Amino acid sequence: MALSLLRCMSMTLASRAQSVPTSGNAGAADTNVPPEIQREIVQAVAGIDFGSVEVIIHNGRVVQIEARRKRRFDEAKLTR
Repeated sequence: MALSLLRCMSMTLASRAQSVPTSGNAGAADTNVPPEIQREIVQAVAGIDFGSVEVIIHNGRVVQIEARRKRRFDEAKLTR
């Protein structure tokens, strides 16, 4: 799963790079995400069964990764 997520990210970034206009500041942002940051994102996603991963981007660069994990409990399986 992690490898397919990494491929998907790479394809999405490549597609985004082609669609970003080159006039003004829009084309100035670097759309290449370094491999170490890609690995961090994949590890964050792989480490969660339920929850979310948020990637914070400023000026076209990843500056923060937040992972929120949720624990779900089945009432029928809980013993008191």
